Amino acid sequence: MKKDALLFIFAGFVLGSVITFVVMKGIESKNNSPANGKQEQVQNKNQSSEQMDPTEHQSMMQQFIESAKNDPKNIEARITLANIYYDRGKFDEAIKWYEESLAIDPKNTDVLVDLGVCYREKDPKKSIEMFDKALLIDPKKQQALFNKVVVYLFDLKDIEKAKESLKILKENYPDLKMIKELEGEIKKAEEKK
Repeated sequence: MKKDALLFIFAGFVLGSVITFVVMKGIESKNNSPANGKQEQVQNKNQSSEQMDPTEHQSMMQQFIESAKNDPKNIEARITLANIYYDRGKFDEAIKWYEESLAIDPKNTDVLVDLGVCYREKDPKKSIEMFDKALLIDPKKQQALFNKVVVYLFDLKDIEKAKESLKILKENYPDLKMIKELEGEIKKAEEKK
């Protein structure tokens, strides 16, 4: 199994849910406000940003950027932008927006976890730091616990820390389907050692 597969499967599921929620909230607020000029084009509620034509997508991105610029406390616009960039694998851009979001709400564990995933390729130790910050706020944060195992195992090649992190994950989420796969990956790493 590729080293990114487990992390991105899990993170993709979580991220997809978050993006859908945020986009739906944005669409609902647009639908509840009076239509004017540019806002007359209302998206179908089942349409994601990836299904839009490029012009619609650029227009939506510009609206979120403008919202963020015009309101320094608009965390929703910043998180939405970060999530879109994250989803597209543009981690440097996502990091910028996640960090701005954390400046507004430093205890947002979802943002901390997503920021940790963004740092994974560049700086896996910083990635772990972000997961640990999330776990200080919510010691049972499933995504942070899971991602720690993945980063320790695949990126930092620290089998012992991966096993310790997996033990904590398993204690808190014994029925999580991905545990067996992680155990298998740890076993393979130990055999190669």
